[in-house]
Amino acid sequence: MPHQPHRLLALIFPTFEHLDLFGPLGLLLPRSVAFSCVIAGLDGPGAYESSMGNQILTQTTVGVDEALRGEVEFDTLVIPGGMGTRRLLDQPDVLQKIGQLAERAKWVFTVCTGSVLLAGTGRLDGVRATTNKRAFDQLTPRYPSVNWVHRARFVRDGKYFTTSGVTAGLDGALAFASIIESGIQPDARDADKWGDRTASRRNAWGIEYRWNEDAEADEFADGFPEELKDIPPLFRLPAGVGELASFEENPPSPSARGSALSAASSPSPWWAF
Repeated sequence: MPHQPHRLLALIFPTFEHLDLFGPLGLLLPRSVAFSCVIAGLDGPGAYESSMGNQILTQTTVGVDEALRGEVEFDTLVIPGGMGTRRLLDQPDVLQKIGQLAERAKWVFTVCTGSVLLAGTGRLDGVRATTNKRAFDQLTPRYPSVNWVHRARFVRDGKYFTTSGVTAGLDGALAFASIIESGIQPDARDADKWGDRTASRRNAWGIEYRWNEDAEADEFADGFPEELKDIPPLFRLPAGVGELASFEENPPSPSARGSALSAASSPSPWWAF
């Protein structure tokens, strides 16, 4: 009998962070027969614009409701972050659905502020978890029952595997693949919970990626180095748009961000996820 692949259900929503999702999927899917994936739209089947903007769309054929009705079978729920998470934190009906999916999943894997979205469901209460450093101080106090870990590229606590900002999803995905391909179970003891990493090291080397295997080796927890603190970021938006507070009050659509980029005359930094 052929090996049954580990089934991922990836949740997307408007303005999800593109690299949060397709970075890990790009590592797991093309280079292993051990994983398969279905992408589900939070608002139902359809086309979703991510942080990329520019009318670059991700097409889904199923939505969350179909997944909740059992029309999609999955082992791991994958939740990316992005500015789109901010709108969802105050929508109890949406959080309830995400929480129900998390309950059904054998594993839950989040990237960046996807963990904050999961925290909003209550499923991370009493659980160790991490999230994006640039949003850490603003968003984690909202959920004090979570045992937030600031210095961590990725954190595993039982079935919940959370990663820090954006590219940390790559480090976490390789560690997660080692767990799955080693047959490690969610209730594994600390000494046995990471599995054999040999195959993941081979995959990382094959794509010329320097994998940070040590979850606690997190230089980003220290903030920007002194020589970079006053350097303008590469990606910029018009004044006020890129500030986290402005996003919290009125998050722009990806199309609006794309238009603003091309028309910017007095830009401000954009570094919040």
